[in-house]
Amino acid sequence: MDNITKIGQLLLKTLTERIKQPDDLGQMERELRQLLQECGQVGLSLWVENLTPAYPEDHSNCPHCHQEADYVRRRSGCLRSLQGTISYQRPYYLCPHCHRGHYPFDNELGLRPNQMSAEMERLGVFLIL
Repeated sequence: MDNITKIGQLLLKTLTERIKQPDDLGQMERELRQLLQECGQVGLSLWVENLTPAYPEDHSNCPHCHQEADYVRRRSGCLRSLQGTISYQRPYYLCPHCHRGHYPFDNELGLRPNQMSAEMERLGVFLIL
């Protein structure tokens, strides 16, 4: 059995546990859309977390003054995506020369904390998810 079939069976099990006897097809569609949204949100968050370096470099080139910045700690970020708001942890660096911080991982993936994802903007999505 492939992974998609397994996911489909898990979705069906979850849906039938949520609503034993749906009123109509519309209710079924709404419930499935909500569940898929939740799955997408969790999946995207996990995917971003998985790509985050487990052991960040001790130093990073400061994008502001181009000197060597020092790793400080992992900090949280969140952004609105097509799947909903996702949260993640990523390395934070602070430059001892210009005293400005940066997140290389955000730049690598094009993450824009506290904003909409580039894909949301590209599609012109302004709905509250």
